[in-house]
Amino acid sequence: MSGFWAQPGDGLDTLFWQTESEQDNLGFDIYRRVEPAFLDSLAKAVESVKQDSLLHNAGRLLRANRVGSDDTLWVRVNKNIIPGAESGVSYGLRKYQYIDRGVLNDILYEYKLVSVDFADVRDTVAYTMAMPRSFIPLRYSLGHNFPNPFRALTTIHFELPVKTPVSLNIYDLRGRLVKRLVTADKVLRADFHRVVWDGTNEAGRPVGAGQYFYRLQTKDFVGTRKMVRF
Repeated sequence: MSGFWAQPGDGLDTLFWQTESEQDNLGFDIYRRVEPAFLDSLAKAVESVKQDSLLHNAGRLLRANRVGSDDTLWVRVNKNIIPGAESGVSYGLRKYQYIDRGVLNDILYEYKLVSVDFADVRDTVAYTMAMPRSFIPLRYSLGHNFPNPFRALTTIHFELPVKTPVSLNIYDLRGRLVKRLVTADKVLRADFHRVVWDGTNEAGRPVGAGQYFYRLQTKDFVGTRKMVRF
């Protein structure tokens, strides 16, 4: 074993490991638990805070009983054994990867990698830790639609760094409203968003070929870009 590490993502951890050689190796099992010291410190922090609105996401998960002391026990992540080298023998570098989607954001997880031989003898060979979390944009942004020009459908991308009411509208060259894609009373979370326009107007009828503008507006940001339908 020459390495075992984790890359956290949004609602998942990707685990990587590599071997320099293998002998009589049937494969691998991966075990996961919530790191006990992390849970202890989280519980103490939650005890001192009375309002959920003041808690970080991990604290809300603990208070809602979505994570608890039972999660500090080791559980096997993979349903079936992860195969090792063919016939259990290899010489030279071999790389492995496994995605664990059974995790919650902002919780610190500990992983252990267990090798299994053909006699079902198990040996813990490595440990690592990771904390999955959502990735939130750092600033407001209105991207170019794609495809552009378009005939039937086009997708508009935008980024919100905070939860906020949003409006996204399509206008013609004269500034007349063509289609409301996101109404002004709609509150969207901080995230990377995309909205599809099918080239129809408010009445549901296809618009003609030509240039149009789309405008994104929040209380702190206004952005406009041009698109072409053919």
